[in-house]
Amino acid sequence: MSGKTPGQRDRFLDALRAIALVRVATWHAFGEPTITWVITTMPLMFFIAGSLLFGSYERRSTRQVLASRLRRLLVPFWMFGAVVLTFLSIGHLVSPSSRTGWSPEQLMTWAVPVVDPSASEWEAGWASSPLWYLRAYLWILLLSPLLVAAWRRFGFGVAPVGLGALTIAQIAGERLDAGPGHLVWIVGDLGTYGLFVVLGFAHRDGAFDRLQRRDLVEWTLIASAATAVMWQLAPSDDGVINHSYPTLLAAGTGWIAVAFLARPLIDRALDLTVVSSVVAWMTRRAMSIYLWHSPAIVGAYLLIEQLGVDRSPTIVILLTLVLTALAVTATGWIEDIASRRPAQVWPTRRDRSRGRSASPHRGRRVSIASLLAGGAAALIITATVLPISEAGGTASAREESAGGVALPPPPSGRPDPAAAATAPGATTETVREVRRPDGSAATEESLASLTEAWRSDTGISGVAMAVALPDGRRFVAELGTDGDGSPMSTETARPITSVTKTMTSAVVLRLVEEGRLELDRPLREIPGVGPIPGGEAVTVRQLLDHSSGLAPYQETATYDAGAALTPEEAVAASLSTPLQWAPGTEPGYSNSGFLALGLLAEAATGRSFDALIDEYVIAPAALAATVLDPTPTAGWTGGSAGGVVSTVDDLATWGEALYRDGRVLSEAMLDQMTTIDERLSSGLGTFPICPCRSSGDGTMTPVSYGHNGGSVTVQYSPAHGVVIAAAFSESFWTMSFDQADVYALLEEVRAHVTG
Repeated sequence: MSGKTPGQRDRFLDALRAIALVRVATWHAFGEPTITWVITTMPLMFFIAGSLLFGSYERRSTRQVLASRLRRLLVPFWMFGAVVLTFLSIGHLVSPSSRTGWSPEQLMTWAVPVVDPSASEWEAGWASSPLWYLRAYLWILLLSPLLVAAWRRFGFGVAPVGLGALTIAQIAGERLDAGPGHLVWIVGDLGTYGLFVVLGFAHRDGAFDRLQRRDLVEWTLIASAATAVMWQLAPSDDGVINHSYPTLLAAGTGWIAVAFLARPLIDRALDLTVVSSVVAWMTRRAMSIYLWHSPAIVGAYLLIEQLGVDRSPTIVILLTLVLTALAVTATGWIEDIASRRPAQVWPTRRDRSRGRSASPHRGRRVSIASLLAGGAAALIITATVLPISEAGGTASAREESAGGVALPPPPSGRPDPAAAATAPGATTETVREVRRPDGSAATEESLASLTEAWRSDTGISGVAMAVALPDGRRFVAELGTDGDGSPMSTETARPITSVTKTMTSAVVLRLVEEGRLELDRPLREIPGVGPIPGGEAVTVRQLLDHSSGLAPYQETATYDAGAALTPEEAVAASLSTPLQWAPGTEPGYSNSGFLALGLLAEAATGRSFDALIDEYVIAPAALAATVLDPTPTAGWTGGSAGGVVSTVDDLATWGEALYRDGRVLSEAMLDQMTTIDERLSSGLGTFPICPCRSSGDGTMTPVSYGHNGGSVTVQYSPAHGVVIAAAFSESFWTMSFDQADVYALLEEVRAHVTG
């Protein structure tokens, strides 16, 4: 079953590598943990690497093998690193902040990746986190002479070393809350993937030749049972199989057996010209594909937002393929140079089988084609990244629970317990506590000092904050100046934009209690506006948790950023557009959904929405300076989606009345509002701030919850009874200042006052 003679490529292994690359790109594109269970990619990749590496040692000296493999690994990596670091440096020059900066010390990790390469916080792991694979492969490559010698002498007797390493890493990593790049995970990767490299040695050595189909079936069944047992013993909190070494080992061996069971089918597919040509191209460009597919995914999501098209899996995959092909065309020829082959823009199956000597004009054609492809990629970056990075009037139009562009979790990164304390959507329970050195009680002075340090780090000009404690105390911090140069104050009235949605949710849930609305009754139309597109039905619950599929009015074909739309006109624009997905199946932030809720509330009561806000929000919460401004402005229809004007003092009072004191909703309705659906990462008009833990019933428990809007936030920590309301001198939906910065402050404040 090794399927080749010395010096001949193994088409089967090439096909497995191509399958693995497709699967890893799919996982990174959507971030759904269940994808990691389908064809465990990294075990397969290291198995293939082991088989090919052993073949190289059969034909060449150790020095030749290491020199050749290091060139083929590092040269494309250096090209990628040069582009990434140049781009990040430009980003820092355009928008200097602690999040866009990176230190000179990090440069060494991009020279020789013996530890995980890292960059600025702004790239969020989309360029750097998948590079752990290169780090793991580099270590295995450097240790390969010892591995080969050990295999030749002890055979599978080397396995206990790897098993011991992965076991120690699994136990130590959990107890130390070790984040990405920690030594325990480097050791664990060596132990786990080293075992698959050794299994590749066995394949190249002919051990698989003796296996019959019956043997492979038994192997698969045993591995499946072992996978189930190992997951029970060592599950990962986020459901990603890669983060449980014992489970990955069991599942990885099983998938290798499945691959060999499927070999006859794969071999027949390879007889098709189109399949063999694609596999040949992916084989010659495997490193470039792996390096560039993650930035291509980001580009795909950015393009989807800028073009206003449906964010369907098909569109995401197609755009990712196009952008990856452009990037690989622009830079992939470096792999040919690293392998000491003539540089080719687009290698073909014929090029590989026959070889091709360089013509006098070939280098020129490579350069021109690469420049064209690189130029196309640069235009796409300019057209997508720059508009999103600009602050301005469109910020409120793209307020989403994840902020800005809705991306899946960063690829391949092992959860970082330290970063999880400020990262929305994280699933670890570790919380970074900030305690006063002398153990003294918090005061307004100590809170101001903490906030001032944060303000200095982020570079924003002003913060106004009110912290309401369960014992009745309230701390206030007013630092710096507002955007108009006036002193920051908790008593300054300002638009709270999407924090309005907490008030709209309260109105709607009160009407549900009174029997005037129903949470789960199918609605075929929005009264007085029109029917739901496609004859579909949505529910009040789906409008509240942003899963209705109703297109935001800002993304409709008729949207005019210079026009002032009434709620009816904005919702009508959304109803004239097809639903973005079947109601209830996906999350997607929609201001139109909350404008529709306001219209439903008005239809159910026969009263204006500002009157309902007065009755169900302002009166029971005793708010002194809060009012709904129903006047739409150019490009932004506030209303029940974002039209309330309030103060930080009032928002702190609102958080107390709504979330803690039970003055607005009954316990049953508040529970409906604040139950966070694990699939949607949303409650009813409420979003979580994590770390979060799964409750095992499809919901999750966050460290706090609430809502953000423009430059304002209100959050409640149920474990401590603490409400934090804050306003900032600028919107936190920009590149230079965003939700992560705000969440960092909220966590420090919460930990400080509960010390």
